[in-house]
Amino acid sequence: MKFRKSYLFTLGITAILSIFVAVFYLSAIGEPKDKAILFATLGMDRANLTNEVSSYEIERASEHFANVVLGWTMDPGFVSEFSSVIPDASYTGQRQEKENLIFTVEGYFDSAKPAEEFLKMLDAKLAEYAVSTGATYKIATHNETFIDGQRSDLRIVLGFLLISVICAGSLLVFKDYAVNEARN
Repeated sequence: MKFRKSYLFTLGITAILSIFVAVFYLSAIGEPKDKAILFATLGMDRANLTNEVSSYEIERASEHFANVVLGWTMDPGFVSEFSSVIPDASYTGQRQEKENLIFTVEGYFDSAKPAEEFLKMLDAKLAEYAVSTGATYKIATHNETFIDGQRSDLRIVLGFLLISVICAGSLLVFKDYAVNEARN
């Protein structure tokens, strides 16, 4: 295979086009969102319980109650209250294990404050539930974490450039090989 000037021209055009595509892609996807993550563990206040209830039963009840709390967060009333407290943000929740819950609040903010606000909303809902049912559930432990939404624009541009040049170079080698095989 002989390296021709037309190959260099083709690779140069491919590189320029890939940079334009990468810049267009970056402008189309917008800015990355920040995340505030709330890790909470539900528990039952054992001070008001009789000795007849075993720790296993308490653990199982807390585990099932975690699913109830996740259900509360899907209620349209809770969603609208969240939207009024933390505008332009969204959240997801999942049960990690047993009575452990993880909530992720995504939006454009610069602190873990949305996770704290979400925790306050859950505490208010738990207090409302305790008044109406006499249950003694509470958030036993919690932790809020903030993750700044960043991305490396240079990495994305270089990735587009590298992939396109490798693909174009491979196609040129394959074309040259096919032409030489057809001549033989």
